[in-house]
Amino acid sequence: MKKRRSKITEKQDLCERNLQQWIENKNKMFYDHIQKNDHLALSCLAIRKSIYQSTSEYIHRSGEVKYKLLAVKDLVKFNGKNPTNNELEELAHGTHFAIYSAE
Repeated sequence: MKKRRSKITEKQDLCERNLQQWIENKNKMFYDHIQKNDHLALSCLAIRKSIYQSTSEYIHRSGEVKYKLLAVKDLVKFNGKNPTNNELEELAHGTHFAIYSAE
């Protein structure tokens, strides 16, 4: 047992140096990976901001067109007559809306 213990004790310094070197290598790889991806992320953010700015006004307009077309489609169902809402008969409601029956 004493012989094994002395051999382990002799190798302890070598093991500690190897472990320290391994930790330093892993840290360097980690930080290199962060630097590489940080540069990529920053370049993508600039592109994303540009795309958002160029499309944001059109998204709003396309939403308006969509809902106007849906309203026209609903009016066609009623043969061009405006439906009458029965505000006494609430079918459902949420935080920002209420749904009533209509004829």
